[in-house]
This record gives sequence, C-alpha cells and structure tokens, in this order.
Amino acid sequence: MEEAFQKFFNTCGPCRPSRHHLVPAVDRAPVVRQLVEDGVSFFLRGPSQSGKTTLALELAREISSCGRFHALYMTLQEARGVRGRGLSARLFREALDAALKAHPDPMLRGVSLPPPDRGDSPRSSVRRALERLCLSLDRPLVLFIDELDMLSGSALQSLLDQIASGLVTGRPEAFPRCVGLLGLRPPEPGGRREAEAGPGRYPRRAPDAPAGAPPGNPLAMAREIRLPPLTFADISKLCELHAAAGGQEVEEEAKLRLWDWTEGGPWLVNALLSTALDFVLHGDPKAAVTAAAVDESARALLRETPAHLRRLAGLLSDTGVRRACCEALCGGSAGQALAGGGEALALDLGLLSAGWDDRLRPAGGICRGLITRALTSHIRPPAAPAAGCRGEGEGPDMTLLLQEFQRQWRWNSASWRAPLADIFGAGERLPLLAFLERALPEGATLEKRPAAAEGGLALAVRGAGRTRPALAVLERPGGPGHLAYLEELSAVMDAEGTSEGWLCFFDLDPAKGADERIFWKTRSLASGRTAHIAGL
Repeated sequence: MEEAFQKFFNTCGPCRPSRHHLVPAVDRAPVVRQLVEDGVSFFLRGPSQSGKTTLALELAREISSCGRFHALYMTLQEARGVRGRGLSARLFREALDAALKAHPDPMLRGVSLPPPDRGDSPRSSVRRALERLCLSLDRPLVLFIDELDMLSGSALQSLLDQIASGLVTGRPEAFPRCVGLLGLRPPEPGGRREAEAGPGRYPRRAPDAPAGAPPGNPLAMAREIRLPPLTFADISKLCELHAAAGGQEVEEEAKLRLWDWTEGGPWLVNALLSTALDFVLHGDPKAAVTAAAVDESARALLRETPAHLRRLAGLLSDTGVRRACCEALCGGSAGQALAGGGEALALDLGLLSAGWDDRLRPAGGICRGLITRALTSHIRPPAAPAAGCRGEGEGPDMTLLLQEFQRQWRWNSASWRAPLADIFGAGERLPLLAFLERALPEGATLEKRPAAAEGGLALAVRGAGRTRPALAVLERPGGPGHLAYLEELSAVMDAEGTSEGWLCFFDLDPAKGADERIFWKTRSLASGRTAHIAGL
C-alpha cells in the first residue's frame, strides 16, 4: 500500500494520482479507453512531458483492476539511437522482461521469458516473445510500448514489422489483444533511406523485408490519437484541487496568466505553479497565487532554463523547425504551410500551436521567450538603450527607439544577419524584434502580425494608453523603393486608429553601402497623417 503524501505539482517523470495534483490523463483522450475495450491498436502521439506515460500507466492500472484483461506497460527508454535488428530485438526482450518483473500482478511477475529458439531470427524474435507471453496468460493482454522514438532505422522498422505481422496474421490468443504505441511522431508514410532516418522519422519498410510481409507500419491498422494539451478548464480544475487539499487559492487572473504563458502544456503549467508556490511565495500557505506571482515564475523559468526547456531549445537546431519557429515568431505563417516537415515537427514538439485561422504561433509566452532567446542568442542589443528611448509619461518614443536601432544596425548588421542567412528576412526581422522587446519599458508591449508585403511585418507598440504602429518591409534588389509601401503603412495606421506611423525599410541590395541604405525621412500623408521612414 502506497504511503500517503502531501500532493504537489510534479515536473519529474510521470504523475501519480496519490502523490501529485493532476487532471486524469485518460480524461483528456477518453477515446483511448474505448479503443482498448474494442481491441483496436493505436498510436498515442504528443510532445515530451505532455502526459503520454501518465495516461498509459493510469489506463494499465484501470484495465488490470477490471479483471477482464492483463495490462503491461514497457518502455524503450534505454534503446536510444539503437540500430540493427539483432540488438533491438535483444533490448526489446530485456525491456519486456523488466516490465514483467516489476509488475504488481503476481501472475505477470511470475512469467519468465524463455530464451529465443534457435529458429528465431532477429526478424521474428520480438513476435515470438510476445506470442509465448500471451500463451502463458489466463486473460488477453493489452500492451503499451512507450518511447518508440528511441529506436531508429532498421531497428525500429523490424519492431514495427513484427508487431504489424502479429496483429494481422497471428492467432488472437497468441498475440496482445491491443497494442498501444506511444511517441512523439508516428511513422512517416513515405519511404526514406535508412541513412536519412533518425529517431522519430521512420522508413516505411526495411530494404530487405521479406516478400509478402504486411506494411511495416502497424498504424495502417491502428488509430492515431494526438494527446491534447490542458484546456483552461483543466488548469482551473488543477488549481481547485490544490486549494481543496489545503493549499493556496489561485486567483482568476493568475489562471488566465497560466494559460497565456503555457497554452496548456502540462509540464509548463506544473512548473509555473510549483515555482510560484515554492520560490515566489516561499511556501506561505496563506498567500494567494496572483498573476504577478505567475509572471515572476515564468521569468524565472526562462532565466534558469531547466532541463526540459534546454531540450526544447536544442531542437531548434533542426533546420525546418528553426525556419518554422522563425516565421511564427515574426508574425505567423499561412495555413497552407502546415504540411511542411518543419512546421509539422514544431507542432509535434509543442513549440508552436495553430490558431483558429491555422496560422502558426509560439505555443504560449514561455515557448515564445525560449524561441526568441535561442534564435537571437548572437544578437546583443544594449539592455537599456539611450535614455531618450524611454518616453517620460508618454510611453516609449518610437522615433528615438528606431533611430537608436539604426545606429546599432550600421555597425552590427553583418554579424546579426550571418547566423540567420538561410531564412529569408530572418536576419532583418529578428534583430529588430529582439531590440524592441529588450528596449521597451515595463508596461509596454509589442504586438506583431504578417503584412501584405513579402516578408513584411506589421508592428504595434502599446504603452501609456497609446499605440505606435510600424511596418517593417524587405526590399529585394531592383524593388520599387520605400515610397511604394506608404499606402500599406497608411492602412496599418487606419487599423490602429492613429495619425502617426513608422516604416522600417530594409534594403537587401548588397551593392549598396551603409550610407545609401541608412537614412531617416519624415513625410506628410493625406488627412494630416505623418509617416517616419527608417532606412536600414
């Protein structure tokens, strides 16, 4: 019997109902319970630390307690990067044997897997082990295989082939009734050479798969389920569970800030609440969790960058993910881009999310801050630019801010652009965004969205009750010049209801020197409006 503990918000490993505050993971994807009941195999996909393992363990306990099936959870965690059928088959058997020995059910714990028969080749040993296990049980088996992404190449393909073969051609009593695969991404339907395949990117079939074998993808006969993030109602329920257990009340505004920072990422929600309780409020049970405490916790997480966030930031080394995150950070990308590999992987990783209009954006404030830091780590604008950039009582002075950026751009543009040269417009837009976000005083905010011009970005700096709209555009060599964009800037000003606007005009012609590209002009437009043009 498990000892009673004071519950807390968990950020290390799977959650346990007896020890941790949690919304039951099975309730977030109830269809999985029905699939098990119907004997339909499935692939449960979701980002790291999203609750896949917690769901599998919850469901395994639930299935075992009903008395109709045996449920076994196993993980391939120790098989990271393994290639080769022989080694993967041995590691699978070791993981299966370890899961049996650790199982609370005496019958499963008493099962001892026999050594492979002489006739068992690496292509069949996994299937044979599962057949012998199922034949030794008195009830059908439901098997959960976690961390499928740890295998790659032919090792993974061999495992998929054998599971698919058992599901299609095996005797029902001699193979698991339902196989639940858990991982970041399902096998890709298109073929890839083994040399190109890495963890999470699987070839369809091993080059030497036997003729007539079923497709090397058990998902061809299984359901694919994406584990959704927490909803705002889930976050509210978590906070209520904490308060009901004798913890602090979480104010309504704080719950909204939790959503804004995390967009329901389970690990992020738990980390923010845990940090707020332990380090911001110092464990004071009488202090309510406020929006300010949540904001301070989020800034602390971004500053300290725990292991989970470092792992996410490291994934930006993938060129496609980096490109997708850059586009999303600079204002979003169109819905038709969702089919691209980088965009899809960034969504699967939980770095990006898709809005109601299918436009990609960072998945909450923490991911936005993490992406910004990772992509602009080489950009070092001053922490506090010229004093005049901070308006006295009127909020930030946009003219002085952009003139300060011009001065920085003149000397640093080459070094700021270089690491982002492979992404069109990133070397210009990201330095501008990084500079403005760092230079804005507390209380001021920077909003951004795509503009009509190619690579264009509409900006709005809000503070002290005023809005300062700007339009950043990229001009290829031979383009029409800065005057051609004044009409679009006027539309941005109209949308914001202001009579003053700023145009950031990046001239991409390599033949022009800094003296030609960098200028400042002010023009009067129709209806008394004023446009300031910063040539860059």
